[in-house]
Amino acid sequence: MVRFWSIPFIMVIPLFLTMGSMDRYEIYGYAGMFSLMGTGIFGLFLSAMSIGQEGRALWRIFASPIGPESYFKAKAVLPLSLSLVLSLVFSVIFTLLFHFGSNAAASLLVLGIAMACISVSVGLYFGSRYPELSEKPRSSYITGTGILLSMLVLGVSGLISASPIIPYIFMGVGYGLYPSLAASLALGLIIASAFFTLSKRQFRKLFAELPE
Repeated sequence: MVRFWSIPFIMVIPLFLTMGSMDRYEIYGYAGMFSLMGTGIFGLFLSAMSIGQEGRALWRIFASPIGPESYFKAKAVLPLSLSLVLSLVFSVIFTLLFHFGSNAAASLLVLGIAMACISVSVGLYFGSRYPELSEKPRSSYITGTGILLSMLVLGVSGLISASPIIPYIFMGVGYGLYPSLAASLALGLIIASAFFTLSKRQFRKLFAELPE
């Protein structure tokens, strides 16, 4: 668990090392980028590896009275809760350190919430589709293919979710800050819902493949 918590904080170190040479708008951009990347990578890895870490014991879990729905909820609740907390922590820390106004703070928080939901849903789907269940010593609990695909999908999904707010931030066009944030959050939740649904189906498939 410690290595997962270290990911987002290691990623923001470059921001603190270079902030002295940045203007206000560059700080906004870098704070948003590192906040979303930290939350996204944390949620993705924590959820994606939660299934493969069971190893061959996964089959004993499947043979128990636990059903796919209960197992899915158990694997989703903790990563999602921790990722949402982390998005709040990032928003508070950056707001206090850089004296962000209410608009910047709200933007970090809303986009962070959307990224947390997307990252966990994507991680669960690819973690259940490409789990590494071998008995040999493993450095990861998801196959290389699963890691690459999940990170690619996370990046694309994050950009899609942020698409309503990006034109407003960089060009000042759109329907205003808060309507754009609401649209970004709605898109993020729609994407997350889609991947949560796909994850549930993949969990059912894993249970159906239980060896006799």
